[in-house]
Amino acid sequence: MGNNEKALVKEVQKTLSKIAARDPTWTLHLGSEQLTAEQAAKRLDTDKPLRKLVITHYLGLAIEMEQKAREHAEGNSSPS
Repeated sequence: MGNNEKALVKEVQKTLSKIAARDPTWTLHLGSEQLTAEQAAKRLDTDKPLRKLVITHYLGLAIEMEQKAREHAEGNSSPS
């Protein structure tokens, strides 16, 4: 795992820890398997396919949120 991937995994694990504290009933569904936020955070260290899936979705969500923020900012900016 490269440094960038390690940093992303740490951030995802932090997020999952916050989710676990806020909502202990939260689960990640992987086919027929269900993981709590704590279980998912721990498995990110060792489960490469899960890590790839979660990082891909995490980055996709971040990009989508950034795009929506830009669209919102552009919609609220007054013409010069």
